[in-house]
Amino acid sequence: MERAQTTQRVLGWLILLGALLQFFLAGLAVFRAKPDPPHKLLDSSAFDPHRGVGDALVLISFALLVLAVVNREQIRLALVLFVLMLVQFGLASVGNSVPVLGALHPVNGLLILGIAHFLARGPGGMGGAHRRRRGEPEPESQEPAPA
Repeated sequence: MERAQTTQRVLGWLILLGALLQFFLAGLAVFRAKPDPPHKLLDSSAFDPHRGVGDALVLISFALLVLAVVNREQIRLALVLFVLMLVQFGLASVGNSVPVLGALHPVNGLLILGIAHFLARGPGGMGGAHRRRRGEPEPESQEPAPA
């Protein structure tokens, strides 16, 4: 079971790092894209790496959701992340025709970063409040008691 939980955390880290990479790739594409006047910036092939990483992140978030269900750990967070990834995909798709929705794409990306951060840290990474809610005892300190 511990191996599956470790894999779940590794996937959380992959999504976190991938989401950070997405901001870089989008910025790079904006400054590299040289669309012809009748074409839009987002139609430029400069955004292809951003699109490719985004597609991979959707698949990784689905794998993380499956692992969360199997492990019975952080299912809600994994589900929220997967839904946000699907929303992200939708916002990118409609962004050309409805700019105000497209403008929510980077905002949703920040939400994805936050959720991925909690998933990467694992269930113990959420602090004592999470353990107290679940009725688990606080871990004992590894330091010797002062004399």
